[in-house]
Amino acid sequence: MVDQAICSEPQAVRSETLVDRLCQLRAAVFEDAERILSDYLPNASTTPLDPSIRNLAHYLALRRRDIRSIQEHLAQTGVSSLGRCESHVMATFDQVISILQEGYREPGFCRSKELGYPNFNEGRVRLERNTVHLFGASNGLRQTRIMVTLPTEAAYDGHLIQDLVARGMDCARINCAHDTPDVWQRMIEKITAAKESLGRECRILMDLAGQKIRTCLIPRRTDRIYLNAKLGDAASGLLLVRLVPGPAELAEEGACLVIPADVYAQFRVGDRLIFEDAHGRRCCLDIVGRDGDDDWIVAASRKTAIIDSGTVIEHQRQDGPGEFRALSAFNMREFPAIREERRLFVGDSLLLYRRTPSLALMDGRAAIGCTHPEIIDQLSPGHTVWFDDGKIGTLVMEMHDDFVALRVTHARPTGVRLRGDKGINFPDIHLELPCLTDKDLSDLDIACHHADMIGFSFVQSTADMHALMDALDARDGQELAIVAKIETRTAVKNLPEILFSALPRYRLGVMIARGDLAVELGGERMAEIQEELLWLCEAAHVPVIWATQVLESLVKKGISTRPELTDAAMSERAECVMLNKGPHILQGVATLDGILTRMQDHQYKKVARMRALHW
Repeated sequence: MVDQAICSEPQAVRSETLVDRLCQLRAAVFEDAERILSDYLPNASTTPLDPSIRNLAHYLALRRRDIRSIQEHLAQTGVSSLGRCESHVMATFDQVISILQEGYREPGFCRSKELGYPNFNEGRVRLERNTVHLFGASNGLRQTRIMVTLPTEAAYDGHLIQDLVARGMDCARINCAHDTPDVWQRMIEKITAAKESLGRECRILMDLAGQKIRTCLIPRRTDRIYLNAKLGDAASGLLLVRLVPGPAELAEEGACLVIPADVYAQFRVGDRLIFEDAHGRRCCLDIVGRDGDDDWIVAASRKTAIIDSGTVIEHQRQDGPGEFRALSAFNMREFPAIREERRLFVGDSLLLYRRTPSLALMDGRAAIGCTHPEIIDQLSPGHTVWFDDGKIGTLVMEMHDDFVALRVTHARPTGVRLRGDKGINFPDIHLELPCLTDKDLSDLDIACHHADMIGFSFVQSTADMHALMDALDARDGQELAIVAKIETRTAVKNLPEILFSALPRYRLGVMIARGDLAVELGGERMAEIQEELLWLCEAAHVPVIWATQVLESLVKKGISTRPELTDAAMSERAECVMLNKGPHILQGVATLDGILTRMQDHQYKKVARMRALHW
């Protein structure tokens, strides 16, 4: 039997009360939205505004309020509880009020267009259209795009990029913090060739390095070089080695061989270096490329090797098919200093230097340099410092003239190896650094000719966005889209102003850089904040890239974990998902393609879809 208490009050009276509350809420949201627009866009009252901008203001005004009590009452009536209104806020208000007052009306009725805000259908269409503008049309059934960070070997491997596109890569990310313009050009040429060969779309994102604060490992002398699988791509078998003319001081990242200057001058692409390594194994290094400035040459091997001071290397050149002749031979007499890596455990000491010290460690303790030494002056005892996307956490113990003494407070039980060129986060201090470096501006010159999107690292404010847009305007780069990378607490707080500042001028995307954000916010807050970022961007009809550590174990080790598979399934709510480089990246792309294709039948954003269950 029906509970009589539920029906004791006439339905009309209860609906009328609910309608009044809803109309009052709508009016308050509308008024607050106008104030928000005038705060962020001073000319809003006199300038026609894009409906996406208006909808973002409406959503911000709505989410400043706790409306849970009215949501409960709306749900009891069987109408929308306003919980899925991100892309069409005022249209949702109007439809719910209309149903309560007059009965059902078609979702696209004209009131929303008259007032300049998107209706139900238009909100979703706008987001889908903006997604196509950024990432291109979908290559198949899957709607969520896949982005892949390209490794260095992609410039030299003849098949890697082709295979990535064939497996489902929709966008290639070139990280301008690594490699050189010559390497980027090789990657771009291979992307173009793969698109033409396969007839598939693949957009290019060139990611500016920005002011990321990175580690500088302390150099030490060595008398041997190890060539091992960590230097290349296990899938292709390539081990990359840099050849530099002697004398040399400090090795670049990876293996580096110092070649006598007179021999180095004779090297050509296609030559090879033959030698027996320290264990008596016959090895071959093929010279596969030279960087644009001729500072070093790239060679590749398919075998691991140990080269010491007794190794004799023969320089050979091809005379015909399968025929090589010796040009010269030389001994390995000189080795560059290599960067010291230390495994750190909880309780260990670490010295963070303002500048890279001499070739020694102080008191036997681990030491490391910093690319922005001026930041160290802002530290105080008790501040936290995190390294390598939060893998190592430390606490400032003492301040000295040349360095800061840290104590490791967070690391895996087996320890974590601290490497060079890894990010450093200072969550307890506000960093004020120029948003664009000289290198960024130089890289923009290249990106404006080759990229479809510019990744803007460490953007934090309206001023930052205007600086990049002005730099693009000066280079006639108005056709490029901007991907604002949200990586700091300040960027999260200022996301509305970042969106408002860019939307009137440029096509925009947002990357949730979960590695740095998790360090800045803490892992528990990160899970909540990534949802809020998705909602805000949907309200602005801005596509989102879900980034960092997606299927990381699978890509790097070939073995997937259950939490990572669940995370990949949840990433379907974004418009694009990014995979980082690793030896098993092809398997990672194929796995992610399958997960995203299946999940889109079950969910769109916050909306659960009722596809038949498979039991």
